[in-house]
Amino acid sequence: YRIITTKRMKEKLREWIKRYGLAEIISLTATVLFSWITFELTKNNITTALMATWAGNIGYFGTILIQDVQLANNTSELYTLSRKVCTTSPERRSPQPLSDGEGGIRPLFSPLSFGEG
Repeated sequence: YRIITTKRMKEKLREWIKRYGLAEIISLTATVLFSWITFELTKNNITTALMATWAGNIGYFGTILIQDVQLANNTSELYTLSRKVCTTSPERRSPQPLSDGEGGIRPLFSPLSFGEG
């Protein structure tokens, strides 16, 4: 086993924030915004949870996809869109959104709903 030093941990944290920070902020914002809008329109907790989950997923994975495409364009890497979405590139360590075990759904905010009972 490899011992992780404080310096290495700080480097990893910076790397994580650089890679996923914007996507997490966009996902959280989309989740809260769409849950509020959906509940105001439907007053249905199930519909609200579903729409909030999908909005968060689209925000998160859309941001990651755009960043990957920009990286590929900036470094003149030739990837097909399907390869970028479905595989992990070693230099980016990106998640595999089409095979994350949840059918592409990040379940972190799925129980979020507004209103009573």
